[in-house]
Parts: sequence; structure tokens; C-alpha cells
Amino acid sequence: MSQVRSIAVLAAFDLEPLQSLVREKILPTTLKFDKEAYFNWDLYKDLHKMGILTSIIPKEHGGPNLPVSDLIWIARELSYGSSGCTATFIGNLLGLSSVVLYAGEDLKAKICREYKNEFSVWSFAMTEAGAGSDLMNITTTAIETD
Repeated sequence: MSQVRSIAVLAAFDLEPLQSLVREKILPTTLKFDKEAYFNWDLYKDLHKMGILTSIIPKEHGGPNLPVSDLIWIARELSYGSSGCTATFIGNLLGLSSVVLYAGEDLKAKICREYKNEFSVWSFAMTEAGAGSDLMNITTTAIETD
């Protein structure tokens, strides 16, 4: 562990609270939760409070806008405790990144502000018969219903 800490100081993000969370809450429960296919909502709420899940929100919208190198360090620390937790972290960033990168400024400001203040889980999916993951050829339209 001392090697990890000596290397981790290269990250701009303080990894010590995350390392503690991994040791205290993730490692002791990973095997049990994986066997039960249990999603630990409380853990992800903790990650949200720590700013881990909001790490890509731009500074102008109240986030830290962490560089990719810090996101890699975060993923590395989470992976030490649970690869499933890391996959969920990355999936969450992927879903949020579509808003951060491509939404209009009003929508981006609204969503970033709401997500920074209130926990939720993001996702991103793309597929369609005949198009697969080729976004340029997808013809499906989402329609909001009650």
C-alpha cells in the first residue's frame, strides 16, 4: 500500500478518503454483494458525496472537472475493492459525459447543478437492429410517456 500512496500523490484529486472508503466499505462487502447480485446504493451515495461521481462536471457548473489522469487513479482505487464498482463508476461517467460534452449550455447547467446537488445514477446505451452501435445510422426516436 505504501507504493500506491507514494505514486498517488501525482493525482490532483485527494485519494486518501477514497482509499479509506475502499478499505472500510467496499473490500469487506464485495464478495457477499457480488454473490447476491446486490447493488449497494449507499456506497454510491457516499461516492457522490465525496465528489467521485460528479468528477467530470465542469468548474463553471460547480464541479471539479478532473483530468483523465485523475479519473484513472480513481478507477484504480475502486478496482482494488471491486471491479463491479469500477464498471459502475465508468458507466456513470459515460452517461453523464454525453451531457457535459454535447448538451446546450442551458441544459448542461441545469443537469450539472441538479446532479451535483442530488444523487442519481447515469447510464448510456446505444443499439438498434441494423445499426448496432453506429450512432449515425440509428433511426429510433425516444417518446416520453406516462
